[in-house]
Amino acid sequence: MNDPVRSAAVVGPGAIGLTALTALLDRGHDTVVCARTSFDQVRYQGPDGERSHWVRVLTDPAQVSGPVDLVVLATKAHQVEGAAGWLRALAGYDTVVTVLQNGIDHRERVLPHVGGAAVVPAVVNLPAARGLPGEVEVEARSVLSVPDDPAGQRVADAFAGTMLEVTLVADWLTAAWMKLLVNSSLGIIGVLGQVPNGALADPEVADLATALIDEAAEVGRAEGADLAPDIAETLIRRIVGRTSNHVSSIVADRLAGRQSEWQARNQVIVDRAELHGISVPLNRAGTTLIRLGEPS
Repeated sequence: MNDPVRSAAVVGPGAIGLTALTALLDRGHDTVVCARTSFDQVRYQGPDGERSHWVRVLTDPAQVSGPVDLVVLATKAHQVEGAAGWLRALAGYDTVVTVLQNGIDHRERVLPHVGGAAVVPAVVNLPAARGLPGEVEVEARSVLSVPDDPAGQRVADAFAGTMLEVTLVADWLTAAWMKLLVNSSLGIIGVLGQVPNGALADPEVADLATALIDEAAEVGRAEGADLAPDIAETLIRRIVGRTSNHVSSIVADRLAGRQSEWQARNQVIVDRAELHGISVPLNRAGTTLIRLGEPS
């Protein structure tokens, strides 16, 4: 499991996928891109400068010549079924598949499609936006948090020394729930209000976010996450201080008329609350309203 990564594939060339692609090519890995539309180069602009790489783009799983050492799945959470053909073609018994998606149930979504490959879930903190095909602009430091186990170590080694920092965390569940608390509250407020993260600077909006986070945190604790009693205050202060101008991806998807990750970001809280017999009326109402506005 600790063999070095020599070959890699990135499935999903959105902003996160293109950033991961750039890092893998910077590192010198033999990397292909799996996409619906072909492009010639990845053009990256970030805090560490600008650069470009020529890339090999595959547009059909039938073009895959065999398993690779590392698969980076960077589609949206609701697009896993659509990527299943790629995953089956790319994943072998010795492959590590790292899932760069929102939510807490990465393994449940992906394991049915990868045979005996190891699945490494990642908490993604990567503020980036995609431009034309192959173009990505990253706003700030990019970090992936993965479980501290042999498969996670292999992912960290693959990106070592690049601008995409991979952190090994002993308590990945807590890290994932902290990100979910942010995503779920910003999703409800952002989508329904069509506002950026800075809306939480409004005291009444902050009160709503606090109530949403407190409800969801109770579910997270029931799941085993170690969430402090004042987690809402901590997260809101961090959001307002660091990402006020950022528009959450679920808001961008709604404004563009695209399907969003509402199931992975919001419905999962409602579903897990039901399993534990916990009442989450605000999260349930917000999730329902997001669902009603989803494009068919």
